[in-house]
Amino acid sequence: MGKGTKRVKSRGRPPLPPEEGKRVPLNMRTTQDLRDKIEAAAKAAGRSIAQEVEIRLERSFHDDGMKSDLGRIETAAKEASANAAAVISMLLDRERK
Repeated sequence: MGKGTKRVKSRGRPPLPPEEGKRVPLNMRTTQDLRDKIEAAAKAAGRSIAQEVEIRLERSFHDDGMKSDLGRIETAAKEASANAAAVISMLLDRERK
């Protein structure tokens, strides 16, 4: 910095990284039993109730994606198995001739 140039001090909290964007409220109602379970899980994990709910919701979407992937893998495995059976059958037919 040159002589006579003042550095302006920034104010407030630094911005969050994009992947940790601003949180928005999500109001919901639930049973006391479910709230008690969430509270206990949050306390055991050292998180707030809001953090616990957010993590569990994120996981559910992740799990949904994994189930979809597993379905595609299962379909591909069945097709591969059918193709392998056809090739084996063809090879055995050739061997018998």
